[in-house]
Amino acid sequence: PVPDVRPRNEADNPTFRAVAKAIQRGLNYCVDHPSFDESMHRAVDDFLAMGLGTLRVKVDSVINTSTSRTPIFSTQMTPMGPQQVQVGERETTTEQVGDQTVRWEYIPWNRFGWEPCNEWKHCDWVYFRHRMTQLQIKARFGRTIKASKDEKDKADINSWKSRTFDIYEVWDKKKKEVLFIAKGESEPIEVTPDPLNLIDFFPVPRAMMTNLPSDELIPQPDYDYIEAYDAELNRLYERRRGLVEQIKSTGAYDQGIEEFGEILELEDGQMKPIQNLMGRLQAAGGADNAFWFSDVRSKIEALQIVTEQMGIVKAPVDEILGISDIVRGVTQASETATAQEIKGRWVGVRLTRKRETVIYTVKEMMRMMAQLLASHVTPENLGRMTQMQISEEMLGILRD
Repeated sequence: PVPDVRPRNEADNPTFRAVAKAIQRGLNYCVDHPSFDESMHRAVDDFLAMGLGTLRVKVDSVINTSTSRTPIFSTQMTPMGPQQVQVGERETTTEQVGDQTVRWEYIPWNRFGWEPCNEWKHCDWVYFRHRMTQLQIKARFGRTIKASKDEKDKADINSWKSRTFDIYEVWDKKKKEVLFIAKGESEPIEVTPDPLNLIDFFPVPRAMMTNLPSDELIPQPDYDYIEAYDAELNRLYERRRGLVEQIKSTGAYDQGIEEFGEILELEDGQMKPIQNLMGRLQAAGGADNAFWFSDVRSKIEALQIVTEQMGIVKAPVDEILGISDIVRGVTQASETATAQEIKGRWVGVRLTRKRETVIYTVKEMMRMMAQLLASHVTPENLGRMTQMQISEEMLGILRD
């Protein structure tokens, strides 16, 4: 996406234009981050397949630590009188923000949840379910945690998933807090005040959802509408595969002419010499009586019927999913350009809702990134990202 940032009011104000330009350049810098393409594509794939696609925004900051020593003096009596004498050193550790970037992070559809409600604006909490090993848990929280495992992952004890535990990161909008919760612990293992100070608090926009009912915020994938057709297609496919296996050129030949068994193994155009062939065929009652081939015409007819039935079952699927002939690359040579254009326009109508959902998500993510660029990124890093000089006046507007 191409960010477009403009002053809402007083568009001719040079400071406002400079601030908008800085934000726009900062967004372009962040979109160039490798995480964007991978995260966005995976979230859109979840949205199309499962009906739920989620992204979150994060600020990555490198903290540089430096240590300095300051001498400690004490007044002591000497032959020269009272004097300041160094008795030791005080070690001081300072932290300074280094490189920073704002990035997008993909959240798997089955590891994101929200408060049951009928509208996103009424949602007061969301959670992210993290997979963490005990080593990662100890490094993050300073101790081992009694946590639960994903029940679906217990079957395969050799899977990396079986060595991970679930830690829930809950964003509480009412209390403006982030809680880290493990099911085996009686209290939250960590509670953090609002870390991002975003206008809408949550680090995620409204998730990309499909086929929402009118009374609850529970997405439904398109597959639910074609599941019955899919089961029928699978059944027909198995029948078709079985019929194809049965359609073989098989038969029998007169045992008196043993060389006939080798004829079926010859390559194209190859001949097999048989001594006294005509006499032996005449003794067998003619060539028609020497060979017999199984009749597969009934199976071929059944195969044609099954193939036609598969096409009949697939047609409603294409209509339900909004896939027209022009999208599948199937068109008639006799069709005019206008007819093909109408088909393409109809596909646009069917897919507009999904496209607009993705556009809305990207736009909201851009807005959150802009807020973080203004509030969390240091003037030095913002100047590095944008190749602009961030003045005090600009910084005052960004921080407001």
